[in-house]
Parts: sequence; structure tokens; C-alpha cells
Amino acid sequence: MPVPSRFYRVLIKLYPARFREEFGEPLERQFWDEYGQAGSAPARAIFLLRAFADLAATIPAEILRELLQDLRYAAASIAGAPSSQRWPLLLWLLRSALPPASSA
Repeated sequence: MPVPSRFYRVLIKLYPARFREEFGEPLERQFWDEYGQAGSAPARAIFLLRAFADLAATIPAEILRELLQDLRYAAASIAGAPSSQRWPLLLWLLRSALPPASSA
């Protein structure tokens, strides 16, 4: 397996798990097919630049989409909770979003 294909496989792991489970293998197959069809070294270089530029755009977009989906679900859960449970849920959500405190 050529180095670009291995590198592409590693980059695909940066997608959220749900996206990777559904589209990971088809993305790899398409990459391999198009890389093989590129033929000459300059054509392959152009293909690689386009493929990695696509990953650079779509990976953050998918991570953001997944994050927004999770936030919408959390907001709906908090909104649907009885008022006595909203503050603890909100505090838990905020605490889980913050990085751990340093022990310095």
C-alpha cells in the first residue's frame, strides 16, 4: 500500500466515529480508485493535493456538525427536564465542556 493511501487512512480516523463508520470504507475505496486512475506523477500530485484539501475542509465541518447535534440534544434534554433538575443538568454540561483543572 503506497504511503499516500496509508496517510489518507490515518486522516480519515480524524472524522467523528459515526461518520467514519458509515463513510470510511467508501472514502478509502474512492481514494484508491482515483489515485490509481491518475496515472502520471504530476496527475497524482494534483489528485493528492485535492484529496487532502477536501479532508482539511470536511473533517472540521463534520466535527462541528456532530458537536452541534450533541449540543442540540443536550439543550432539548435540559429544556424537557423538570425545573428542579435543570440547574444540575446545566452545571454538569458546563463542567463536562471545560478542560480539567491543572494540578499546578
